[in-house]
Amino acid sequence: MSDSIIIVDDEPDIAELFPPAISAAGPPGHLRHALRRSGEEALNCWGRDRAGVIVILSDINMPGMDGLQLLGKSRSASPICRS
Repeated sequence: MSDSIIIVDDEPDIAELFPPAISAAGPPGHLRHALRRSGEEALNCWGRDRAGVIVILSDINMPGMDGLQLLGKSRSASPICRS
């Protein structure tokens, strides 16, 4: 199983900067990534594949659920999450 990184940002230009760096880190196929445009979308993605997610990179200022709210909800949903 490969590890996953969830990138959360409402600005497409910012979120698209990360995939090339993720692809360059480690052997091919080792790290997967998912781009999400909101905290709600990130939680839904994380809920489907929680075991494989090793990092959530999130913008702080987003409409709807902001990055700090996402952090709080992820910590509540998983006791192993640490900030």
